[in-house]
Amino acid sequence: MAASNGMASVVIAGIPVLGFVMTTQTRGVSSIIRVKQVSELCLFMNPGADVPAGYGLLLYYTKEPYANWELIGGVATARPSGIFRTGALCFEENVNIQFGISIEPLDTLNNLEIASKGVEDRSAFAIQIAKDLFNFMASFSHATQPGWMNVPNTIFDQWMERFKRKQAMDPNFYLKEG
Repeated sequence: MAASNGMASVVIAGIPVLGFVMTTQTRGVSSIIRVKQVSELCLFMNPGADVPAGYGLLLYYTKEPYANWELIGGVATARPSGIFRTGALCFEENVNIQFGISIEPLDTLNNLEIASKGVEDRSAFAIQIAKDLFNFMASFSHATQPGWMNVPNTIFDQWMERFKRKQAMDPNFYLKEG
């Protein structure tokens, strides 16, 4: 497998485009110094990227001391770019992080079920928000007949304040089940 410094790039709002330095024939790294939050990023295969047929790229991240790598997403020639939500990349203070790419067989990408992740999961996001609102309202309901929900007039305002508090503590809380 040929390794190229120009295999893929990452775009993060407010940060220059990140390229990868290939450390082996199948792995590359890129670093960001002093970042506090990365809510979304775009991974794309560069034009002319030398990714072998039947292979794709997986994107990972780690923070200092660069020991535990976590998967973010992946791309392949059939889908050469993707926008990924990075729920885990929100830190209490600025930290140094690294991104890594790995050239992997398409079977690996398919087994990880990441082919449909990215912007396509926006509907799941909306559903989680709607479920949160419904469950909050239901907890205040004083139903007088089946199938009806009677809630105080201020219930939406209360939910919005709760939502803002939860988001201040964890901007990605709505991405978590439960």
